[in-house]
Amino acid sequence: RDSDGTVDLCGDDDDAPPPKRKRDALRELVDEQQRSALLEVKKEKGEALEDAAEAEETLGYQVRTTNCLQGKIDELVGLCGEAERLSGLAQEAAAAGDCSEA
Repeated sequence: RDSDGTVDLCGDDDDAPPPKRKRDALRELVDEQQRSALLEVKKEKGEALEDAAEAEETLGYQVRTTNCLQGKIDELVGLCGEAERLSGLAQEAAAAGDCSEA
């Protein structure tokens, strides 16, 4: 019994240190979750930067390949023009009778 005549049913000892406050435990939990989230974000950012560098490198290869192919196409267009010119000359020569038949 206490001095005021009440009985302590909880068995709390006033001399015992107070229990860790729930607020501190919650704060530690939130801090740990934030640290974990921050580490994950940093990891993902690093991976994204690596992916961007790789994509840029791949794009460079694609541009060089496209330029090479365009050069070949331009070369073929030029050869087709030359073939048309020679075909026209051959037709003119045949029409003029410059070719002898065997």
